[in-house]
Amino acid sequence: MNETYDGYSGLSAEAIVERPLISGSFPHLTNLGTIPFHAMVNYNPISNYSHDRITMVNANGVPLDVVGALDPDGESFRVAWQRCS
Repeated sequence: MNETYDGYSGLSAEAIVERPLISGSFPHLTNLGTIPFHAMVNYNPISNYSHDRITMVNANGVPLDVVGALDPDGESFRVAWQRCS
């Protein structure tokens, strides 16, 4: 997936789990288990703002990870590893 954003306004934030492009190809995704994220924006839960979940997929569209929904606190979520490639 390639996404381009023009005109950065400074009004966004990202929490990223990714695998790098090395010598023109993607290596296997390391088994990261489950990674917890906790985030707030201007002392407010991220649930107060527009947010998107983006799942990392392989070339065939098979998910490599799963991004969980926001926890009830509106500030926390988890990314869980699914497969290496």
